[in-house]
Amino acid sequence: MNDAATSLSALITSKSRLSAPEQIEATVQATDGKSTRIHQVIARSPTGEYRSTTDDESVSYNPHTHELVFEPANDPPLRITRDEFPLAFPVLAMFSPLDLPIWDYNHNYEVVDAWSDGDSVRLEFAGSIGSGQAIIDLENHVAVELQYLDWLYTVRDLFITLHGDVGRTVWT
Repeated sequence: MNDAATSLSALITSKSRLSAPEQIEATVQATDGKSTRIHQVIARSPTGEYRSTTDDESVSYNPHTHELVFEPANDPPLRITRDEFPLAFPVLAMFSPLDLPIWDYNHNYEVVDAWSDGDSVRLEFAGSIGSGQAIIDLENHVAVELQYLDWLYTVRDLFITLHGDVGRTVWT
């Protein structure tokens, strides 16, 4: 492995460097090669919520209240209480990399290689239902790219507001 232990350690310790409270706004492009979906994401809001909105649905999760809300455009919302971050919604987990579905023990995912590249870490993983990779921005603790279950998720136009400041664009 190419300095995998160092890379994983950097990922774990980067969470402690977060400047809280902060709010992240971003666009995530998700494509499977046949279709593309655009998600507007607000993560780590003042209430702690993570929310993804597309043209036809909204999904939010609040780790403090453990409430997952799925809101299809033309149906009533579905509310579920979950103790864990919802692995079924990788777009949300990209903004909490230690909750990415690659750590899902049910599918026996294993990080098979990792590289550190300045302020980012690239993780390759494999499990019983496939393999993929994630690129984690250590400064902002965000997965800026995730290849998972035949989908490629890419963060665009990342905007962070720290402590109510005006904000800054950090990833385009």
